[in-house]
Amino acid sequence: MTLIEFVVSIIVLSIIVVLAVPTLSTMINQQNLNKSADELIMLLKHARSIAILERRTVLVHIGTLSPVDPQILHWQPSGNTVLKSADTTLTFMPNGLLNIPSHAMVHTPTAFCSFMICDQAVAAQRSKTISISRMGRIQKVVEGKCL
Repeated sequence: MTLIEFVVSIIVLSIIVVLAVPTLSTMINQQNLNKSADELIMLLKHARSIAILERRTVLVHIGTLSPVDPQILHWQPSGNTVLKSADTTLTFMPNGLLNIPSHAMVHTPTAFCSFMICDQAVAAQRSKTISISRMGRIQKVVEGKCL
């Protein structure tokens, strides 16, 4: 291999790396967003199942991670994501119904409450909105743009 072939191969390799790095960064940011949304969904399903199976009220603090009481479940966005919805406390009743303070959320015809999780990366502007019905079920997870 001559010096010219070596230099050309280094240049080609550097071009491939330059093209791959933004794609890798985008993929990592998307994974962080998916992870945060999945963790919130799993926590909500877990809280509802505890409420039904143990026939007790279960509190879930959304947007906080300070475990003051082991009986209260907590969730906070992970990675490079942020919660755009208001921090609030959800209450799952012993029958599985969802109860939240009336001042905490705006109720829409399609969802009792919803949470928007956004990617903090400046260029990304991606979000996932998780909507929950009054019955405590996850109605939909919608991908969109962060507002």
